[in-house]
Amino acid sequence: MNSLSGFQNTRGCEAATKNHRLAALKSFFHYCGMEDPALMAIYMDIQKVIHKRVIRTRVEYMSETALKTLLEQPNSRTRCGLRDRFFYDPFV
Repeated sequence: MNSLSGFQNTRGCEAATKNHRLAALKSFFHYCGMEDPALMAIYMDIQKVIHKRVIRTRVEYMSETALKTLLEQPNSRTRCGLRDRFFYDPFV
């Protein structure tokens, strides 16, 4: 699993990207282990690798005036505008 650490260090990828790739590898080797029991030992070794903790950042939302402006944009006189208005209705 050194390649995952190198992947994070050389490419400058975030820990979340590394965790996604590790999850994909675990899933793939789980499948391989189910298809060929000889590969189950490799799967068990990969299961020992732990995910790196990710610090989640606070999500900033739109201001109320910006949201109101966005929801007023669809033109209900056109077909596409009517469709967009239909999808925006739950937010109004």
